[in-house]
Amino acid sequence: MDSAIDAATDQAVLASGASERRRYRCATCYAAVVIKGGSYKMRRHFAHAKGEADPDCTEFFPSRVPYSGRRWTPQASSISGSSTWRPAALFFDMTLAGPRLAVWMPEAADSGQWSGAVEVEAHQVVRRMTAQHLQRGQMIAFDLVDGQWSVTVEGEVSEDYLSRLDLGDNSLEAGLNLFDATESPGRKIGPSQPLRLGDSVWALTRDLSFGAQAAARLTGCELRCTAGGWHVFYVGLPDEVTREDAQLIACWLERQIRPHQARVWIESAFPVAHTSEGIPVFPVLPGALEVRSDQPVDLQIRPLGGSTVLAASNYSQMLSWNDPEEGRWVVAVNGVEILIFDLKLKPPEAAAPIRVTLGDASYDLFAAQNMLDRAGGQDAQGPVTISWAPPLLAKLIKVDGRPLEETTQSLDLAHPAGRVVAAGNLGLVRWPSPPLIALTEPARRLEHLYPTARWLISVALPMGCNEGIALHVPSELGADPMLRGLSYRRWPVKLQPQLRSFVTAMETAA
Repeated sequence: MDSAIDAATDQAVLASGASERRRYRCATCYAAVVIKGGSYKMRRHFAHAKGEADPDCTEFFPSRVPYSGRRWTPQASSISGSSTWRPAALFFDMTLAGPRLAVWMPEAADSGQWSGAVEVEAHQVVRRMTAQHLQRGQMIAFDLVDGQWSVTVEGEVSEDYLSRLDLGDNSLEAGLNLFDATESPGRKIGPSQPLRLGDSVWALTRDLSFGAQAAARLTGCELRCTAGGWHVFYVGLPDEVTREDAQLIACWLERQIRPHQARVWIESAFPVAHTSEGIPVFPVLPGALEVRSDQPVDLQIRPLGGSTVLAASNYSQMLSWNDPEEGRWVVAVNGVEILIFDLKLKPPEAAAPIRVTLGDASYDLFAAQNMLDRAGGQDAQGPVTISWAPPLLAKLIKVDGRPLEETTQSLDLAHPAGRVVAAGNLGLVRWPSPPLIALTEPARRLEHLYPTARWLISVALPMGCNEGIALHVPSELGADPMLRGLSYRRWPVKLQPQLRSFVTAMETAA
């Protein structure tokens, strides 16, 4: 098999990018698997560990297979480990238009050249795909009506690719079909794959009494819709149940029920960067490094490939390391290595997603606000450039409460005085208004509005908030810094009468 489930994270992992130091399980029968191959004679793949496979698992094959004589040459997509690869599987999704099934046709980039085609036929859907169409795989979706589909082959198709398909007429199981509800669309859960407490699943059945059984009351079971004679239930498993209730739920869902998987994280320090493999990098700081778990477990810290250097006594929810050392380390939970991290005395500087250039220096939004607070009124009025690498961040950035164009990747402010740039939880920068030399005659005319304006600022919602009521300041009063600042804020709905009265007072003064 080309992919498996990481035992620590429950995420699908390609064999081409899997680590030999981690533990993996079969995505169908959930039995232990090992990594094999990797040479020019045999591509890198997962195989069931000896004596661990479920005999009924569709991914289990005998160890002695006749050699076809065709030498396999690694393709670019298999070397890079494309994250879009998935084996042939059935998916379910609950959309606004109703329930839909989807058949995933695996990618054909590494299956050689073939001139035939693969055809998928379902309710009001007919798709004919060649090797070119299937280079990166295809998801064929159709409405849930009869729950049937067929996969046929026309012409010459690679035997390697055919081994990944479920050819012929296919349909949902007559009794009960379970799909993962934590993702959209969710993959079908096989009959030998266990469920964990805390999971959520879609249950498709023709039995309307499914939700009226005693076990349904122990879970969050809701009937979401009915289509084509199929009843779609959303089932949320509880985090904790007694042994007797777990057995009752297991018989109801026809799957084994396993305890909730422990969640483990490093609490005392924050990662400052990530390696190219996605491993977090933590700085070596004075004090202890704390590892926490959401339930009592056996916690151990060991070097990658080495023996344990620190362990928590008995069952514990915290492991404190008083003198952390530089290197690559692993956190083991109940003997299983599930968390890999790096400790460095001089870690690489974390690159902020949004940078503010003030003079010759560049800062993130929080550091830029600190610099502006320390600078004087005149020192903070120079031109500034705000830039970001991911283009999608433009949707998050607002200048003076107004969104930017989605195609921009930088923003130049020649006169930033009084401007506000907000980017949600990534930070906010507010430039001070230029100081007033003297109180002008128009300002004296607006003095009676200042007490109410100060009170409104004190009860306003946090800067950058998208909810609440906005206040319209007449353009004639926009030159006044205090009143202009009101247009950047929002207020709770309950203050609508006071805001309406203040707007009337400003229109009269204008």
